[in-house]
Amino acid sequence: MSSGELPQDIARLDQTPLNFGSGWITATAHLKKNEVGRASHVVFMVRNADGTTARTVRMRVPSAARRLSARLPRLDEGQRIVTFVENNFGLSPSAPKRRNVVQGATGRGRDAAGNPILFGESLLVDRIIFDATSPLLDARDRAQLDRLARELRGRAGLLLISGFARQNLIDGSKFLKNLSIERARNVANYLSSQGVRAWIRFDGYGAITTEPGTANDRRVEIRWSSAGREAFIQK
Repeated sequence: MSSGELPQDIARLDQTPLNFGSGWITATAHLKKNEVGRASHVVFMVRNADGTTARTVRMRVPSAARRLSARLPRLDEGQRIVTFVENNFGLSPSAPKRRNVVQGATGRGRDAAGNPILFGESLLVDRIIFDATSPLLDARDRAQLDRLARELRGRAGLLLISGFARQNLIDGSKFLKNLSIERARNVANYLSSQGVRAWIRFDGYGAITTEPGTANDRRVEIRWSSAGREAFIQK
């Protein structure tokens, strides 16, 4: 897919009972004309009144298809069907927050100094620096990410979030690795919650030095690729 645009929501959703008393319905999503041949998947989600998800059906869209149907349980009181569209560059507006966030490789190999070789182009934002042994975002971090989210809303592509930890010669490598992953995950989830609809991939690298590091090592780096989620997939 060469068109780097975010997908649009479906044109309409039809719901048809299968057989009377069977307890099942057919939900049919009709794509907008300009999404035919561009959408990769349609996702049907049965959402409960409390916001939880009862069932998810994700279906690949054939290249020439204008509509797609899924068999779903008849809705209980308070339930509704949420339908959204995926393509290589992101999700349509009706997708729930964080649905575009996935864990995966954000770099390949290391350089001679042991630093990960990260994918994508560096965005002109300050690094997010965390408190010691903490994966939590503070008010300054959120304000900085709010500014970035405003710039990225409506942009189609792949956001790459890489987390790191400071070597302190006390905590083990597994702890520091998991800490760096949680830092990256929290940044990714926050950007998604602020309206970024492009795909967001995150990973953590732990401590990359063998000697005690500095506060700058407690960071998350944010990079961008306009190539979409299929870029940098290691075969």
